[in-house]
Amino acid sequence: SPSQMVFQNIEFGINAEVSFSPNLFLKGLLYHRNKPFEFRFNNNYAQSVHQRFIIKIYNKSKQYGMETNTLRVELKIIKTEEIKSLELKTFEDVNLSSIERVIELLLRRFDEIVYCDCTINSKSLNKSLKRALVKYSNPRYWIEELKPHHRDRHKKCLKKVINTFSENLHHQISFEMKKKCVIINQ
Repeated sequence: SPSQMVFQNIEFGINAEVSFSPNLFLKGLLYHRNKPFEFRFNNNYAQSVHQRFIIKIYNKSKQYGMETNTLRVELKIIKTEEIKSLELKTFEDVNLSSIERVIELLLRRFDEIVYCDCTINSKSLNKSLKRALVKYSNPRYWIEELKPHHRDRHKKCLKKVINTFSENLHHQISFEMKKKCVIINQ
């Protein structure tokens, strides 16, 4: 019975159909909650491994030979403490409310990603922003050179550059994910 099916780990994700090659976004991934992304499968797959979960982002259209550009965002929960925070103990606990909590967690984890948008129009940047962008596009700068308590100011600066001078791929993906979540909730 559903009450006997106890969750020990769980994966959930959303496919976002985007207007650009998913690899364009993957190429700019830097880190997630102070953990760098690991890349595999000819850079079609990226993951950031944490103690309680793994966030995975990959080019699903490449994996399955799909015609539409599809980016998959997944969260793999590997510790039961994280599952309990979702109030999911058994399969019997899966309902509309728990699905909403799962979606909220997935979107929150996606928003925690730090990335450098490959569509930034560097010709529009002044010299100091161009120099900063060279640093900001390097994952080692964030992880090895900047101490965690100094990253926030630089993240805000990078975000401002992305919002002003790029196509903001993260925002487009987030919008598509939210659109898909509305369909799921219906």
